[in-house]
Amino acid sequence: MRHGKGPTVKNEIFGNAHQGIGIRTGAAHVVRANVVKGNKQAGICIYDGCLGKIHNDDLRGNIGSGLQIESTAGASRARDNKQYRFDDCCRRCRRLL
Repeated sequence: MRHGKGPTVKNEIFGNAHQGIGIRTGAAHVVRANVVKGNKQAGICIYDGCLGKIHNDDLRGNIGSGLQIESTAGASRARDNKQYRFDDCCRRCRRLL
C-alpha cells in the first residue's frame, strides 16, 4: 500500500509468500483487529517514513517477526498486539510497545 490513508480493519490475512501487510512510502495507515498469520516474512512490515497505528491485531504464527519496522523514519504506534513472544518483534518495535 502506497500513500494510503484508509484503515485495514477486521481481515484475515494468511499464507502469503511475503509479509501479510506491507505499508510503504508516506502512508498514514491504521491497522486494527486483523488476524495476520502464516506468512513467509513478517506479519506487518512498515517502510519509509510511514505514520501508522497498529493495534489489537493477532500477529502470531508468521515465519518472520510479527511486526517489523524497516525505516528509522517510521513513527508508527503499536499497542495491544498478540505475538507468541516479545522476541517476535524487531528491536525498533520493542521501543514502541
